[in-house]
Amino acid sequence: MMSLLDSLVKRAEFEAKYGRILFHEPNVGIWLMTSEGDGTGKNCAVSFTETPKVSNIVLFSGPSQKGAGAILFQGVGMPATTGIREIQPTLTFKGAKPVPINAALIPHGKNSGILVLADVLGMMRHANAENEVTLQLDGKEVFRASMTGFMKARSAMLKCMKVE
Repeated sequence: MMSLLDSLVKRAEFEAKYGRILFHEPNVGIWLMTSEGDGTGKNCAVSFTETPKVSNIVLFSGPSQKGAGAILFQGVGMPATTGIREIQPTLTFKGAKPVPINAALIPHGKNSGILVLADVLGMMRHANAENEVTLQLDGKEVFRASMTGFMKARSAMLKCMKVE
């Protein structure tokens, strides 16, 4: 009984610091609701981090007062950058055709990240499967992550954005 209470306390402390756990599988990854929004349907965000070693992170940020949303990809394969530069990577979700996109390579933490401005609401409404996502830049794969548990994150985002 004490170990159950200890684990519940540890989970509560983790969620207070990092976000609400939506999905967790130790050898796959963790989905967190990193922002519950502000009650207006805006400023919602979910993130996926691959585990057991943190190698790739995907953050879906919903609409805000200034935009329709964004996706941030951060990982060890990203090219280094010290400043923001516009790029045109190819985004592929498993089972779908590759899509060329406009994005920005940005300095982000110790690594670089790729920021894609996107209609996150529209994307979440039409997403319907567990997916693996890849990004290629200049013909080279710079990011790959399995997004197992995505449907739970999708449901949480739609609820936060007040459309489900």
